Amino acid sequence: MQRFWLLGCLLPISLAFAQSPPAAVKPAITRNVVRALVGALDDYVFPDKAKVMQAYLKAHEAEYVRIDNAQTLALRLTDDLRTIGNDKHFRVHYSPLAEAESAADPDQSEIIREHETEEADAMGIHSVSRLPGNIGYFKLSYFSNDPESTDIVAAAMWLLHGSDAIIIDLRHNQGGSTAMLDDLLAYFFTDQQALRSVSERSHGKVSVENGYTSLYTPAPRFIGKPLFVLTDSRTFSAGEECAYDLKVLKRATLVGETTAGGANPGFDHALGNHFEVFIPTKLVSNPVTKSNWEGVGVAPDVSVSGATALETAYALALKTATPHVADPDLEKVRAAAIADPKGALRKAGFAVQP
Repeated sequence: MQRFWLLGCLLPISLAFAQSPPAAVKPAITRNVVRALVGALDDYVFPDKAKVMQAYLKAHEAEYVRIDNAQTLALRLTDDLRTIGNDKHFRVHYSPLAEAESAADPDQSEIIREHETEEADAMGIHSVSRLPGNIGYFKLSYFSNDPESTDIVAAAMWLLHGSDAIIIDLRHNQGGSTAMLDDLLAYFFTDQQALRSVSERSHGKVSVENGYTSLYTPAPRFIGKPLFVLTDSRTFSAGEECAYDLKVLKRATLVGETTAGGANPGFDHALGNHFEVFIPTKLVSNPVTKSNWEGVGVAPDVSVSGATALETAYALALKTATPHVADPDLEKVRAAAIADPKGALRKAGFAVQP
């Protein structure tokens, strides 16, 4: 089963495979996996780089064969691909479930299991709240590929409706589906916006597809009010596109750190023997910049550490937002928050720097 195509994986490599049980791997299996990997690289978005990586893998096959542990082999192949290709999207993975998960036609039980897992993780939306002073806060750890993600984005935006400003927290966001991203971004524009042009390599052929914000929003749009986006060095892939699009379209102020720099989406490819590899097969181009954030990341408008990004953006939001309701009690809370934004965040349950 193919994963959603802006999948991110910036976990330390040792942690990314920690849940798989130790497994021995025989030389014959390693040779088959390496050769399958060489073949899969034919679809890499940069053909010239693919040839360099293919030559490297072939030249070092004898070294790979001496590795007798499946996870260690996956780690080594991942590291070599990322180093030679200079692309953080590469990931070789070993799991007893890998071949079943890579099947073209998942059975109903797998679909139900994946949906229940998404529900348990709130489809990436880990916090929606109203900060003191009527500032909305929206924390996303990833963008879900679940069909019901449209509904959960709408639910979040209903809760944030009436905020004087919104802060979208993309720190540590690991990417995910552009479908959910397109749904979210639609809430911040009056008209449909062109977001990307994507060229894909598959079996030696190149096709092009364009992406736009969704036409319809089930909840009210958030128009004409300040929007802030928090980023750090772990913000990756679709999380980076969210920040990039809002910055390029001049709709948000980015606060925090330059993001990780992974713009090339792709899919998981089965390598056999419970190994699979995520290979970037698509090249993203923004219609305004004619470029993307690959290798350079998305630079913030206000550069601060990721750890202090929330308090910085919150203080800016309080100063720039215009209250849309005249209420003495709300104004008292707002004035107190402006005077001591750190204290207001602590009272709201957020950990802030001393």
